[in-house]
Amino acid sequence: MLEVELRFGTLFTLAIEHNYLSNRLGGNFSLKPSNHTLHLMKKLGLHYKNSAQAMVFSHHEMDAFEYLVRRHASLKFSFWLYQNDLHFINYTSLLPKNISKDIVYLSNSYSENQGSLLHARDFVANEDCLPVFYGQVPFPIQKKANKVQLLDEYGGIVHTQELEAEQNFSYRDRNLTEGMYTLVANGERKSFLFFHENLVPKPLAWVEINWSEKMLDNILGQINKNKKNEPYNFMVSFEERKTVWRYIIIPKYENPSNLEVRMIEGQDKVTFSKPVEGKFYNQQAYIFESNQLLSMKERPNCSFELVSGSKIIKKLLPAPSPELIKPSSDNLKFYSEIIVYI
Repeated sequence: MLEVELRFGTLFTLAIEHNYLSNRLGGNFSLKPSNHTLHLMKKLGLHYKNSAQAMVFSHHEMDAFEYLVRRHASLKFSFWLYQNDLHFINYTSLLPKNISKDIVYLSNSYSENQGSLLHARDFVANEDCLPVFYGQVPFPIQKKANKVQLLDEYGGIVHTQELEAEQNFSYRDRNLTEGMYTLVANGERKSFLFFHENLVPKPLAWVEINWSEKMLDNILGQINKNKKNEPYNFMVSFEERKTVWRYIIIPKYENPSNLEVRMIEGQDKVTFSKPVEGKFYNQQAYIFESNQLLSMKERPNCSFELVSGSKIIKKLLPAPSPELIKPSSDNLKFYSEIIVYI
């Protein structure tokens, strides 16, 4: 009897989490390999499972993978990250204009550990949102003659151009690899993402996994020793938006006196301002604002009640909905409006 044993392993996994969600690893996220990565996977006998967000490989097909990594000193896998929740822009800490215009750049260049984040800080930050150029790279217009350099993600010089004062110049190269680049002019550096074609729908992020010789040696060492391996587990973590909670209390029949929003439970002590009387769509309203920024959560970690003296008017006030947030005039602070009829 001829018995053929095929052993498979996982090269790496990529998990996306969000602090807003009660199940932090939930969310309407999806990953799609770039065309380059699809070609590379086919060439190397790799399989991608989107449901598990994992790259699966056969232990018997490591020769080609090892050859390419050692030949180029690394190998890059790239993916598009999509988010299909309409309210993601509201409950995520990133500035809305960055989510709308830019693309988040995520990479394992910050760490080669087997478990690491794909961003420098604890959560994806506004600094990770980069402007995008499609098809060409417009060089910055200089007030005086100057040399401008285009650098790749490793700091290597891709192109150098001497520009005259007020000269327009755009760099075009059909063979330019898609990804992150930096323009250097007058001592200033500006990073951006480059892609050959505009993508519709617009992705949330561009993800790069650079596989180094060190990572390769780790995987091969495990396989040779144990006949199996532990995968590299990468994580992307989004932070929830923190807003001023603004309760808009609208009495239907009478106007109770001495209204107060009082905390029921929560880790930190939270108080609300005294009510400010106003109009809400021509209705009498009492407006309360929290004294600090509070996290937006699917399941809030604090709760409040509305009282009038010793009388409880509303035993449990509702938490904010991601549909109702309003920015301040400078767009640096956001308000969650919660309308309550009593």
